Amino acid sequence: MNDPKPDWYGKAKDAFDKPLFTEEMKLEVSRRIQEKQPVRRNRAVWTVTAAAIVICAAILLVVVPRWINDYTPLTASPPSSSNLETQTPAPTESGKDKLFSRSVYEGTSTIQLQVNGSAVDATWFKDPLESFGLYLPASVKTVKFEDGYEYKTTDGKGIIQLRGADESTLPSLRLEKDLSAYEEYVGTEFWGDNQTIRYDYFLLEADADHRTYIAIRYNTTDTKQVRPQLLAVIANIRYVPEN
Repeated sequence: MNDPKPDWYGKAKDAFDKPLFTEEMKLEVSRRIQEKQPVRRNRAVWTVTAAAIVICAAILLVVVPRWINDYTPLTASPPSSSNLETQTPAPTESGKDKLFSRSVYEGTSTIQLQVNGSAVDATWFKDPLESFGLYLPASVKTVKFEDGYEYKTTDGKGIIQLRGADESTLPSLRLEKDLSAYEEYVGTEFWGDNQTIRYDYFLLEADADHRTYIAIRYNTTDTKQVRPQLLAVIANIRYVPEN
């Protein structure tokens, strides 16, 4: 069953169905043109026409904004983060911290190491058999062997070794999470019946032709006490250019 139409609908339909100009109106217009009088349309026609215009305008005011909001140009793309004024700072190339602050010796004889937030005096020592040297605090001593040197804490709990540049001499290593934040960390080896002796390996590269692997040795039970001191010492190992 068709829905009933409102009263105004029938009137509007009748008005639109009628011819815009009746024969009588045409004669009246012709007469007035000859007499140079203004022409007036039937008031009902003007009323219906105005109503139709208002209805069309209302429809456009509702439909057009919605169409504009829904429309997405084919060439549109979301703004690139690189074009935003406020951006998250970009990470470093590796996204990791650098352990070695400098790589080349500049002639300074003493420096202060930072160990657990405290400044510790250290004196330069050039390894006689290597192209590298390091700054040793009073708590680390040199130990000479027939084939080279190593550097041991005075309590015997920690050791530093320069292992040279030959990668083939490295043992089988595995990465440990507690040192993975350092860019120069290459892996760890565990020794002993209970695997409590730990060797952590790092690579210092002064340039393409001068580099060395560095190992620090300590017992896992002494990690918090010994390792910060060992890391502070190796962080300041320097390459010594030949004169």
